[in-house]
Amino acid sequence: MDTRVRLSSNNKFLNIFTPLSLSIFFIFYIIEFSEELKTGTPLVVTIIIGIILLLTIINGFKDNNEIYYDTDYLYITRNKETIQIPINNVQNINWTTRKQKILGIFLFYLYEINYLNNNGINSEISFWIGSDSSKIDDFRNTILNRKK
Repeated sequence: MDTRVRLSSNNKFLNIFTPLSLSIFFIFYIIEFSEELKTGTPLVVTIIIGIILLLTIINGFKDNNEIYYDTDYLYITRNKETIQIPINNVQNINWTTRKQKILGIFLFYLYEINYLNNNGINSEISFWIGSDSSKIDDFRNTILNRKK
């Protein structure tokens, strides 16, 4: 039985839903304003700006980490590689001032975890989480209980 608790938001949802919804919005925008844009420079510029915006957003979510923990380890998964950090090496978790609303409904906050990596070097990892702060509180309690 796997006792890992997911700390980060479901990145697969963000990686698929955000670009897909923006692409659909952009297609409807072009269809709706195609008469005003006509052909030529305004249409090409609009398409280029839309593609650049979409690629920027996709790139931002691509580097997002998946973070799990249990009573002994913090697990950081990125690019299909999982790193195990002993809970005793986790120094703190901080909420940054960055937040992002998706479609004006879903609010995500950026958190940072400071820890000593397996080489004894101070490191930090960032991740997005929805408005459910109970996960963060449970993780803080796990860290505090483990350090006693």
